[in-house]
Formats: sequence, C-alpha cells, structure tokens
Amino acid sequence: HPDSWPPRLSCSVLCRSITLTVGPRQQLDNIRTMWKAYASHLLNWTLLVGLFASISYASSLSFHSDTRWFQSNDPAISLDHKSSQTIPMWALYLYVLGIVPAIILAYTPFLSKMQGNNRGGNFWGPFTYSIYILYTYLQGYVFLIACVQLGKNFADSLRPDFLDRCQLSSTATPVEGTGRASTYTIADCTGDAALVLEGRRSFPSTHCANLFYAGVTLAFLFYTVHIRPLLTTGEDVHCWRFLWTFLPVFVACIGAATRLGDNCHRVADVCVGAVMGALTALVVASLAHRRFTPHLDLPPPDVPLLSKDTTLSA
Repeated sequence: HPDSWPPRLSCSVLCRSITLTVGPRQQLDNIRTMWKAYASHLLNWTLLVGLFASISYASSLSFHSDTRWFQSNDPAISLDHKSSQTIPMWALYLYVLGIVPAIILAYTPFLSKMQGNNRGGNFWGPFTYSIYILYTYLQGYVFLIACVQLGKNFADSLRPDFLDRCQLSSTATPVEGTGRASTYTIADCTGDAALVLEGRRSFPSTHCANLFYAGVTLAFLFYTVHIRPLLTTGEDVHCWRFLWTFLPVFVACIGAATRLGDNCHRVADVCVGAVMGALTALVVASLAHRRFTPHLDLPPPDVPLLSKDTTLSA
C-alpha cells in the first residue's frame, strides 16, 4: 500500500511464517546477497571449466612404461590404421559440448511452461531451469571423462591398429624370457610418439561414452517434454514423438558402429564406453529430476526456502 512504509514481505521459511521488513539497509543486504550468489555461481563454473581443462591436459600425457610388451604377429592388433576417422574428435566435442547444450537452452520455453509460471514476469526467470540442467549436464560430463581417462590409463589396452601405428623397427631385438620370439616392447616402435600413445588407449571408448551420455540425456529431456505429459493425462502419443525422443540414442548406436569400422576399438571397448555414458546420464537425470519433471506445487528452484505463494502485504 502506498501509505505503508516500509513495505512488508510475508513469506514462509522452513514451514514457519516470518515477517521481513524491507528497508534501505535490508535492500543493501539483499544486493550483497545477490552478488555473493552470482560470485558463487561464477566460481562454480570457473572450477568446472578448470577441472575439464585439467582432465583434457592429463589425457594427453603418458602414464605408461615403455617396457609394455606386445607380439608382432598378434592378429588382434594387426589391422590397418585409418588416418581419417568417420567421427573426428572436433565433431564429437561440437556435438556433446555445443549442439546438446544449445538444445537444452532451446527447450527453455517448454520447461518453463511445465512449471506453470514465469518467475513473476522476469524475462530471465525461465532460463534458471535450463541453466541448472546445463550445469548438471556439464558436471556429469566432467565426471564421465575423468572415469574414461582413468580407465584408459590403467587398462593400457592396445588398439586393433596398434602395429600399424607402432612401425616396429627393423633392428629391434625380441624380448628374452617370454618364450616367444616375436615379442617386443613399446620402445621398439618408430612411429609418431603421440600416435603410438593413443594406440595404447583403446579401453574404454571415449567416442561411445560421449555419444551415449549426450544421447541418453537428450532422450530423457525429449521424453519429459513430449511424452510424459501425455502419458499422465491419458492422451494418445503419436509415433513421431517416440522417434524424436529416441533419435539421439539411435545416433549414438551408429557412432559406436563407426568406431569398429575405423579399426579403433573392439566390441568390448565400445560396449563398456556406451554403458558408462548411459549410466552417467541416467544418474545425472535422476539428480536433476526435480528440474526435468517439476511439480507445480514446488517452490521455484532459485529460492528453494521460500514458498511459491510468497506475497507482498501492507
């Protein structure tokens, strides 16, 4: 009321009704609190980017010994090396870190509509749903990449095209004491060092982990927006909704098949990578379930302690 000053904000905090007096000092405290929240979010995103950069750098380092031996007549590592891959790494990262986040942000109107409000007319309010989902998605992605790189370093599995990468020296001497005359070590390779190192990182498949993580995440998002509301109301679900929902998973399956055709992985590498990516996506989706499938009677995510029916009173 214009004759009432200062205004009073009635709200419920932790199921208790309290009255807040919003005066100049309180307004200043609110501004400070807001900037602290923004700084906290900025710190979280900075740490996330820094952690991803650290993992990416660590993946390029060699944690293996050159004494690792192999057999020059092993058919499991004797396939031809293809210099060009069907899905190059830049295209993979563009899809996982570019296209998928763009789709998540593009679905902001759908997610906001499911919440049944637009944050009191605030233009940026609906984006809080998508930003939260995007941040959770990237957190899960960093965790997945860390697990995949850790598995690659510990497994030290040779790729099917390792011998072609290795370019075994013609003057190499077989290792004694192994009982086989065709046994050599990594030190006997004359090929490009980075290419040889990458040839020892077969298990699990990074491509499959990335593709299935992004595919299952998008499938969960599409199911939540396009299918779940119809199932809850008993309406008919058109076939195109199912096709659109599971299209990302189908794309991931095609990408996994290309890794076999490029002589980069075995079936076990592809399957384990796919399972790791899918399980991580399901865990992330479960953690973000409140934002993916919100209920109208829940408070807004950006003010979890305030009730939804917060009103101004004289």
